[in-house]
Amino acid sequence: MIAPRFKSLIPHIQVWGGDEVHRFLDKYPNIRKTYNHLLISSDVIEEVLHSIKSETTIAGNNKNRAERAIIYIKRGKVRQEVEDYDGAIAEYTLAIAQDPNLTEAYSCRANAYYVRGKESDYYYSTDDGDYAHAIADYTHALQLKIALEIYLNRGAVYEALEEYDLAINDYLAAIKFAPTISYSYFRLGSIYSAAGYFDASIIMLSCAVQFDPKDAWTYNKRAKTYMAMGKQDEALADYKKVLELTDDPDLRQIARAAIDPVSSTTKPMTNRRRNDRPRIPRSRTIKRKSKDPTGTKIKRFLAWFLPGLAGRWKQ
Repeated sequence: MIAPRFKSLIPHIQVWGGDEVHRFLDKYPNIRKTYNHLLISSDVIEEVLHSIKSETTIAGNNKNRAERAIIYIKRGKVRQEVEDYDGAIAEYTLAIAQDPNLTEAYSCRANAYYVRGKESDYYYSTDDGDYAHAIADYTHALQLKIALEIYLNRGAVYEALEEYDLAINDYLAAIKFAPTISYSYFRLGSIYSAAGYFDASIIMLSCAVQFDPKDAWTYNKRAKTYMAMGKQDEALADYKKVLELTDDPDLRQIARAAIDPVSSTTKPMTNRRRNDRPRIPRSRTIKRKSKDPTGTKIKRFLAWFLPGLAGRWKQ
């Protein structure tokens, strides 16, 4: 809901009650997403106004360049929240101009490039597209400061570009940096499963389950991998776990279909996880063959990592 008190501060603004807007959009579900950017909460508007006021106060003061950079980052986040990715990238670029050593500015701009790339065809050009810009910013951010989130995000971009070897490197680095975060194992398990390295995939997905035993998506992925290996009993056990852990209709539909394919009904899936969605064909992207066809990299990593991991589990 847009608070009425902003009418005097922002020209050309229309004020509706939140209930009225939602009642209208409920009647037209097909356009709800299109108009989501119009639903801006009052605290977001207040933050923007505060940022603009703060910027005016410190404008021209070279001693406050760091503060100005933070303001631009806040404004960029607000723009990104309403899906104005071009504006967000511009704000983050201004933040970098104010403070070239601010890790958050590069990371935020990379996030904006990544999201914009997923929603357009611009990233088809792997040399000069949004994904390439995202990777460059993530890489620069890592040079300034090592952070788990940056490794995971850059790995996701490499996955989108089908640069799986580079994605694996980032996820392994994320595990070394933060060994108890389950998502790193989940992503590795997904890559190895898709590549046919089922044993390595099961190890990674089992690690993910160990560190987050309530994540139904991990059980679902491991169940699919077990099915691909012909281990139906293990797969069914995981699918039953999925039913215990989640109310997500899509996941439950998958699990029921696997457990009782005769009685399950076929319905369209509506809320798939982003990483499980079928990729849009990208004819201009060259698929690169794995540089590690025998899985030597993962075998060496597991030989180094698993003994230490066993000790962590016991603790």
